[in-house]
This record gives sequence, structure tokens and C-alpha cells, in this order.
Amino acid sequence: MSRASWNDRYKISISEFISIKDIMLLRDCGRNAATKIRQDAIKYCLLNNIYIYGRNIPTEAVLMVTNRNIEYYYNKMLLERQGA
Repeated sequence: MSRASWNDRYKISISEFISIKDIMLLRDCGRNAATKIRQDAIKYCLLNNIYIYGRNIPTEAVLMVTNRNIEYYYNKMLLERQGA
């Protein structure tokens, strides 16, 4: 698995829906960890009446269960661009 840049991760974080592969890139983790995050996100969706479309799940749910938000990825992307 290749490591995603913070720019790529930011782009994933602002997408509407996310796949297992996207979770792996976003969180820099393997399939098992991504599957656990996905399961937690599905539980979050069920508890908060958020509709799940097919195999992809709302990115909002993944961000909530991982305690990260779009601003986190945006700030990391800016730091990466500055060479920090």
C-alpha cells in the first residue's frame, strides 16, 4: 500500500462518500483497521439516522468515529506544502 500525501487525504476527507480503500489511504492503515473503522461508521450512521448508499459510507461518519475533521486534513496539507 502506498502512502497518500496530505493533499490526497484532504481530497478524500471532503468527498461525500468513502470506500474501504479510501479509508486505508485516509488513515494510513491496513484493511483490518479500515474495516473496523467502517463498521464503527456504519453504527454511527444507524444511531444518527444517516442513510448509507451501497458499499460506500458517508465520509462524515468516518471523520466522526476517527475524531478527525476536514480542518485537521487541511492544516496537515498546508504544513506539507510549506515543507514542514
